[in-house]
Amino acid sequence: MITGRPSNAILLSSTSFCMEAYMNRTQQALDLLLHIQRSTTGNARSLTRDQRVFSGWKLAPDGHAVALFRSRAQHALRQHFFCDLISLSLDGGHSQVLARCVPLNNGQALNWSPDSRWLAYTSIERLAEEVTHERLFVVSADGSTRPQELRTLDEALGLSTGGTRVSEAPRWSKDGQRLYQLTQRGCQVFDTDWHRLIELSIDREVIGWVQPPLSATLWTPLPETLLLLTRNVQTKDTGLALLFLGHGESELLVEGPMMSFHPFFRVEENRADAVISLLVERQDSSTTIWHFDQGL
Repeated sequence: MITGRPSNAILLSSTSFCMEAYMNRTQQALDLLLHIQRSTTGNARSLTRDQRVFSGWKLAPDGHAVALFRSRAQHALRQHFFCDLISLSLDGGHSQVLARCVPLNNGQALNWSPDSRWLAYTSIERLAEEVTHERLFVVSADGSTRPQELRTLDEALGLSTGGTRVSEAPRWSKDGQRLYQLTQRGCQVFDTDWHRLIELSIDREVIGWVQPPLSATLWTPLPETLLLLTRNVQTKDTGLALLFLGHGESELLVEGPMMSFHPFFRVEENRADAVISLLVERQDSSTTIWHFDQGL
């Protein structure tokens, strides 16, 4: 058990190396310091020495570093931040800038590859009211390559939820050979040469996908499938659809007059089967919990 964590600290994540990292929020809003603490010894130390705003932090799978966005400036009229994507070594706190002046609006949109060699991230820049410029990049974690864009500029990337533009972080396959990015109408799949393999679409607006919040790898309820939260453009009904990655077909599992899906859901797996629990808010203000298993 870890002792000595400040009561106002925000838990970041954990790794197989029994370490935890957290943001320490003090009385001053901009005084955000990143700390690392070993659960085996309880020893803690600071990884950051300045007082800039950080967001989007993710620990590398091998536990050697943490990647995060560090604020540079804010565009007051367009309501987004410009940030640097940096990597902080957990050994000595050495920092390295991997990408500069990344425009961010909402969400924590980056993920490590399973081998900790690459970072995939999205940027979203607000150009005008309801007009955004959304892009997907990969960059080597050691800084040996420049950020590479994986998509053309005119393709829709962000999701629309209640009029608010948000961006889902890309997800990797468990073997690290594919990268998946959600779009407004489906999903794009890239190989490790950063060529787009396939683009899948459905006849619904995509609100989000069902994924474990802290996982960098893609979770599939059945082999080569995705669970998508959808919205009927005509009726505004919310639904749950199963997208088959192999041939691009989709199956609408359920749809009804629901206001929204609660953003915090759990995905639990064991060796025998998988259980998905979704908290659903309906128009009559009632709340239900849906459970799905391998019988999707």
